[in-house]
Amino acid sequence: WQRRVFEDAGVGEEEDWLELQEEGPDDPLTWKPKPARPLAQRFDFLEVCGGSGVIPDEVAKYGLVVGPIIDLSYSSQYDLVNLRVVEWLLFMIQNRRVRSLALEPPCTTFSPAAHPACRSYNMPRGWNQKAPKVWLGNRLAFACMTLLLAAAYACVIALLETPRRSKMAWLKEWQFLLSLW
Repeated sequence: WQRRVFEDAGVGEEEDWLELQEEGPDDPLTWKPKPARPLAQRFDFLEVCGGSGVIPDEVAKYGLVVGPIIDLSYSSQYDLVNLRVVEWLLFMIQNRRVRSLALEPPCTTFSPAAHPACRSYNMPRGWNQKAPKVWLGNRLAFACMTLLLAAAYACVIALLETPRRSKMAWLKEWQFLLSLW
């Protein structure tokens, strides 16, 4: 009966059920489930990979509903490398539960000032894509570009910010996104 209650509440995925089941005691009357991740809500604005949180503070001044800053520095639950986080954000975008997004992937390895350089403008994906810092930079950039594309199709306002000379702008995926507009 517990499983049916959770399925009716939208917590029907197998791994969610197992996670909740392992947390609760045998007596269902004393057990209070704790969600493993934030429940889907509605937000006027979300900032993704924006560690400083300046934009959400300004947006909130206008009385808009600002969601959590999706950044690893705030919580391990907001790690954009985790596919579940990207899936949750895609769900929020596709179901128009978020009205606007600011996507700010870290540009550390894409920076022209990075020393030692691990990419070039001719090879913006990196010389060794398996190097941990290159892999992480690519993963975060591609996640943000995916979210931007989903936002465009869902008619959700979104911006993707990176410095002007960032090597990220030389990625084929970035160029594809530019060709859509």
